[in-house]
Amino acid sequence: MHNFGLAAVTIPQAEEYGKGNSLQNKFTQMVEKEVECKMEPYWKLTENPEYLKFRDCTEYVERSYEWKIDCFRLPQGTIIPTNMSPYGNRFLIRDGKVYEREAGPVHQPRRTKRAKRIRALPNYPLMKKKYPDLRTFADARFGFEYSEKEQAYGYYMNPNGMWTRFRIGGRWACLLLVKDDCEEYSKGEASWIYQKYNVPSPDGYCWLSGARMRDIDWQAMKDCYIAERTERFRKLEGDFYTALILDGIHVIQTDKGNCINRIYEYNCEDSLEDYLERETRQKDFRYLILPHDFLDMEGNWHSVDDIQGLTEDETHKEWTSRVGDFLDSLSGDDVLVIVDYVR
Repeated sequence: MHNFGLAAVTIPQAEEYGKGNSLQNKFTQMVEKEVECKMEPYWKLTENPEYLKFRDCTEYVERSYEWKIDCFRLPQGTIIPTNMSPYGNRFLIRDGKVYEREAGPVHQPRRTKRAKRIRALPNYPLMKKKYPDLRTFADARFGFEYSEKEQAYGYYMNPNGMWTRFRIGGRWACLLLVKDDCEEYSKGEASWIYQKYNVPSPDGYCWLSGARMRDIDWQAMKDCYIAERTERFRKLEGDFYTALILDGIHVIQTDKGNCINRIYEYNCEDSLEDYLERETRQKDFRYLILPHDFLDMEGNWHSVDDIQGLTEDETHKEWTSRVGDFLDSLSGDDVLVIVDYVR
């Protein structure tokens, strides 16, 4: 699952690391390094012992090794569980004997010749018979090794793991708007999704994936978004009675509007103001950017999933408030970065 997050990092001032044409490249490199360092404590695949904790699976391994199940011994000597196809669909064990489930013209369980050739093994310790000892079983079945240090079967994991891979920008590349004379910025790496639906930047501005807070023009971002939504409303309004496909997606038309996946993309009863209010739910949120997660300056991970027990609207309001407080806490020198990560 791809998620959109924000990371706040500290980068030295320009006079401390370079000037001229190399300024942007050095800034980008430092941003990438700082974001990587800040993300590592939450990397599921990290091998850094500082972030790892042993997960003891001994009880589960021992219980699985002692597991017993009804089995069939086939004529050639193979032993299989009674729920394994195709034999499990055709035969059953009753009173310690094997029966064919639906035999004869009346399709009743019967001791047919085929059934008599199969031996019943009720409550059979299949794992103990298949594997000579517990260590072999744990390794072959689960990939667990015995840890002499922990004196247990299990594995090391990051209990705070949140992601498996990430990149700056990605599907949410260039959500930050700065003036085109900005010298300190990171474009990140845009995915094909972003490239397909790229929103042109207004005159005198450019879209980026990382910049200092003082260089980000939040009002221009909001104006640009409202202009784009207004244009889309006019298109939806004009296409209401003619469009059957919108952005490559089949549209269901009703007397009320155009519907995609049971959600009204356009409602003919809406005015432009109604549409904008629904589309910009954070209309009073001056930042107009709402991630799924964010990493604060202290390296703490915050997620909308942390909010439990509230309605959707209450969750949205609470999360908007938390993100706003986070962005308000940043200084003009702090760098805000868009992060696309996969769990």
